[in-house]
Amino acid sequence: MTSVTGGTTTRATIAQTSAAAPPKSDGRAQGSRQPSLPLRLASHEMPGLAAVRAAAAAAVAEAEKQAAWQLRVEHQNERREAHQAMRRLRKADPTTPVADVAADAQPGTRGASGSGEKVQPPQSQPGGKNQGQSRKKREKGRTARLAADAQVKAANERRDELDLFREALQQYTRSRGFQDCGRVPIPMSGGSGVTATYDGKRARWTRLQRCRKLHLCPTCGQELRAAKRARLELGNSRWAERGGGFAMGTFTLRHYRRHTLKQLKEIQHEAWRRAFGSKSGKNWRKIRARFGIVGDVRVWEVTHGSSNGWHPHWHVQYFFDKPLTPAKLKELEDVLYERWSNAVTKAGGYLPSRKHGVNLIAPKPGDEAAFAQYMVKEMTGSATKKGQKGHRTPHQVAQDWIEHQRKHDLALWLEYEEGSYRVQYMRWSDGLQELLELPDEDEGLGEEREGEEAHPVVTVSMTVWFNVIICRRGRSLALRHAIEAAGLEGARILLEEWGVRWGDGAWDASLPPPWELTELLEAAPPPPRRVEDQAAADHHQDELPVMVGA
Repeated sequence: MTSVTGGTTTRATIAQTSAAAPPKSDGRAQGSRQPSLPLRLASHEMPGLAAVRAAAAAAVAEAEKQAAWQLRVEHQNERREAHQAMRRLRKADPTTPVADVAADAQPGTRGASGSGEKVQPPQSQPGGKNQGQSRKKREKGRTARLAADAQVKAANERRDELDLFREALQQYTRSRGFQDCGRVPIPMSGGSGVTATYDGKRARWTRLQRCRKLHLCPTCGQELRAAKRARLELGNSRWAERGGGFAMGTFTLRHYRRHTLKQLKEIQHEAWRRAFGSKSGKNWRKIRARFGIVGDVRVWEVTHGSSNGWHPHWHVQYFFDKPLTPAKLKELEDVLYERWSNAVTKAGGYLPSRKHGVNLIAPKPGDEAAFAQYMVKEMTGSATKKGQKGHRTPHQVAQDWIEHQRKHDLALWLEYEEGSYRVQYMRWSDGLQELLELPDEDEGLGEEREGEEAHPVVTVSMTVWFNVIICRRGRSLALRHAIEAAGLEGARILLEEWGVRWGDGAWDASLPPPWELTELLEAAPPPPRRVEDQAAADHHQDELPVMVGA
């Protein structure tokens, strides 16, 4: 059973998922882009949603009934507290009449004198004070529940957008792993089908392959970036507690439209190895010691501009043994630019400009904590960041292709797939994670890290999964919505509307598969007869005539 808020949210989400897709564009601009593009990607009208909505409405009605019952229980608790206050007052002053005690314990009641005046409890009476405290606690708990419901609603809406966006991109990608993400079951994972689980907040499919391609997949990329962001935040907080310093640098290349992303990526990585990596030599180690550079974290990011093409760049966060002065910061920036520009030209690129080639910033004294949060947001927020000054992120390019169907955007996305292949998104310098005493990195995805509170709801056979659910865009998400709205009954209604035979192609996940259940019933011994039935059978056997052969 779901809450009132959860049921209403799910019905609205199902209505959005089942809406017809907008007509294809002829390549011209169609006006301002609507903010929730991925929610319009489901291009078919899924049958059976009326039954699911009816089931969801029944679930909401039942939840409202439970809420009314809860209010009644709270009212009874208030009356119980009032009676307890009466007993305390009576015990403190036995000479007080019972009517006066009742009037003092319950605000708004009339006194025993019959004058009709309402007697209000004094501020010092324990009964009124306890009632006020309990009322405040209830209001605080109700506010916390509403805030939690709002967070769950926002997270589920974001999940819906990413899942529909992934389904749309899987039709055009050349990456086999990305094509199978969230669609193909894991080989040799056990089980007789694909199972959906529910933890009270959202439903998930289990035993499905995940591509873990952070640059391509919207769903995997969002979860992996969140894990890396949390790890970087932990490292920053621990370094700030030790009194260390921070700085963030941006390293760019001079690029033009004729450059492919793959060419720029090779120049960028070779220049980094020559300037600060494995080919940097002893001079770079001396510079690190002179400025107190303990380590760094490097993040790769890329955008595309209509004027100059692809724009790959590094965001680098430096850890210092102590905060740098403005003069030291300026000196370090000049040193970094000199090494970076020389390395870029040796790697086959153009000389970077002094204004944009290297930019180094550091926090002011006392702003280390706020600056650390800014660095985390700037370095790991590429999934939600939007391009500026005519630039677009790769996922913005993909959204434009899905909306406007311009072949140029599809060519850019396929070029991005090739150029980002085997590019490490975030890299920590050697020994830095051990110095910060960070735990072992855990990049498990949501389906892989399901908690014990998630319980299986429904299992569908492989035939139904491939021939009924995955073959139609949006059905996987619609079935999860049905589970979140009405549980197992909602899933059964929707599957039967899709033509799935319950008990054959889909069944309750808490029960064994139908064929295993049939085998168990056939192999089970017959039930023992009752004593009365056995006695009747014996008596009937005695009465049978004896047949003598001729």
